[in-house]
Amino acid sequence: MKNKILVTGGAGFIGYHTVEKLIEKGNYEITVFDNLSTGKIANLFHIGQEVKFIKGDLRNPEDVSNAIKDKNYIIHLGASLSVSESMTKPELYQDVNVQGTFNVLYYAKKYGIKKVVLASTCAVDGDSYYGLTKKITEETANWFTTTQNLPTVCLRYVNVYGERQRQEGAEGAVVPAFINTLLKYESPIIHGDGSQTRDYVYVKDVAEANVHAIESDFIGISYIATSEETSVTTLLLAIASIMQRDVHPVYMARREGDMMSVGFHFPDEKFNWKPKYTLKQGLQNYIKKFE
Repeated sequence: MKNKILVTGGAGFIGYHTVEKLIEKGNYEITVFDNLSTGKIANLFHIGQEVKFIKGDLRNPEDVSNAIKDKNYIIHLGASLSVSESMTKPELYQDVNVQGTFNVLYYAKKYGIKKVVLASTCAVDGDSYYGLTKKITEETANWFTTTQNLPTVCLRYVNVYGERQRQEGAEGAVVPAFINTLLKYESPIIHGDGSQTRDYVYVKDVAEANVHAIESDFIGISYIATSEETSVTTLLLAIASIMQRDVHPVYMARREGDMMSVGFHFPDEKFNWKPKYTLKQGLQNYIKKFE
């Protein structure tokens, strides 16, 4: 009998790839829960009838309860994700990320879910309200694990990039922004002087980590990272080289809440996961989708 798994935010960028990986595994009955505020139902169409879809909102306890009540596992990816937006709309991020995640954990405990995997972020080390909400949800997950006996894993993604990514939102979205600009032979925009560094991890590695977290015995927090830093300028030059384009960037003011460096992060050894793709391999795969 297949395990029943709920993927919140499953119609989004990382959600799509995670659902694809779960299908590849072949031993899950998958339900996607999404309010389609940023996700697209079209992301699930090509997958076929193997995936059930529930339109609902994390902020609505009844929606969350109905989605969770007959499941075995949860991968919780649903969230508001923009660092810059969180600085001007903290109430939205409090409602969706903090209260929404509490609703997921509360009903997961109520219905005896075997394990919850939650998407977190390296931005917990920064000054954005987005990062703060993720730090709060990590603490909430830990509380449910230590006092309510609900196994949880929080995965701190670094800057995720890859196929089907929107240009708006999380910082990894600089990759499709650069690609689309170069395709039009326009000048890419760099916020800041280009020396700020990030660790860019390919979305297919992230999807594999999500599924691995469900299937492993690991409980706690792990970074999902390549443990290598790349400056924004170096990233742009790498993309331009693969696309065989000349590049003349335009520099603009650094955005509020942006960190100059995310630092070096390493997956927890006990998590027993490593990325398979280098930055060059991930970029080459991604850029092929634009050709």
